[in-house]
Amino acid sequence: NKTAQLQAQIFATKLESDEKAKAVAMLRRALDEQRDLTLRLTSEQEKDAQQRLSNQKTEYETTIQRHLGFIDQLIADKKDLSDKVETLMTQLRSTEKKLGDRVKLLEEG
Repeated sequence: NKTAQLQAQIFATKLESDEKAKAVAMLRRALDEQRDLTLRLTSEQEKDAQQRLSNQKTEYETTIQRHLGFIDQLIADKKDLSDKVETLMTQLRSTEKKLGDRVKLLEEG
């Protein structure tokens, strides 16, 4: 009787142990799957962040180049205007001198 009872208890303990081993194996598989999913999602997020960063960098570089082109154009326009002012000032001085010379001639004549 005690032997049968002991055998039944050992059998129940073995069944319980087997069930717990199966549960542990199932939880380990679930944990591995979750770890793989987390790694995959993290990798995708990193790729997405890198792509957004690359797009933003390209956009900023394009904007900077456009601004530099605009600045270069403004500098060129300023140089052209300075040259025109210098030419006009030279013409004005020449005209003033000629006018002064004529006035002198008229006063002397």
